[in-house]
Amino acid sequence: MIWYTLYSRKEPHCPWCDKARELLQIYGLNYYEYDLEDDGVKQMFSEQGYKTVPQVFINDGKTNKNIGGYNALERYLQDVQKEAQRTRNPNCG
Repeated sequence: MIWYTLYSRKEPHCPWCDKARELLQIYGLNYYEYDLEDDGVKQMFSEQGYKTVPQVFINDGKTNKNIGGYNALERYLQDVQKEAQRTRNPNCG
């Protein structure tokens, strides 16, 4: 099973975090969300060198890959959707 991890912040308000959360929900994807204001999360985030939120990761049980922020997540999900459609209809396109 594939899980997504969303690192976001709730305060101060982050509209891109809201959009990433909404996009994951629209696609019906399983995800965990971690608030950057939690001390352990903030430390890990800083140690990894991430400077912006949201940051979205995909975990397939074997690897944990950083997708990026909202725009990268949107492109990634569109590409996954196109690939799934192409696979279902190999003679189209």
